[in-house]
Amino acid sequence: NATIATEDKNFYSHKGFDYLRIFSASINNIKNGRISQGASTISQQYIKNLYLDFNKNWKRKIEEAYLTFELETHYSKDEILEGYLNTINYGGVYGIENASNFYFGKSASELNLAESSLLIGIPKNPSLYNPIYNFENSKERQKIVLNAMVKNKVVTQEEANKAYETELNFVKNHYENSYNTVYYYK
Repeated sequence: NATIATEDKNFYSHKGFDYLRIFSASINNIKNGRISQGASTISQQYIKNLYLDFNKNWKRKIEEAYLTFELETHYSKDEILEGYLNTINYGGVYGIENASNFYFGKSASELNLAESSLLIGIPKNPSLYNPIYNFENSKERQKIVLNAMVKNKVVTQEEANKAYETELNFVKNHYENSYNTVYYYK
């Protein structure tokens, strides 16, 4: 619910492309004189993560559109969402289940609202919103995720406030050992 509310609130009602969102983003980008707002759906992001580079050119956009159409034709929305959640970067850890175990030492199905809303904020910018190294930034992003959930009537404002105020308990030994290994150079 947090991912859909934050990334693609019309995920279950569109066929891979959110034309109203594309139109709105295009108007905002023209007004700003630069690309300041994206309109990619979860399906498009999934395709980009799996098969394409991150260049913003017409050739890549056309490939993305074709592959998104194929994805939406051959897979259910739940399969697409599952694939997306299991391939995105959560601060150096790929996939929601791995991230859940890495940060909180539990399965994704056991996360509470506070934990899940924090994790869902990370993929927007995995290094900036990594809660181990940038806790304040990750809390600000968590607030955005929770507000999106309130706006989309997934949770109440009271539930969002309570989740934001909940103390988070990270699995310290696990991430310290893992990051020491990753950042060790000789």
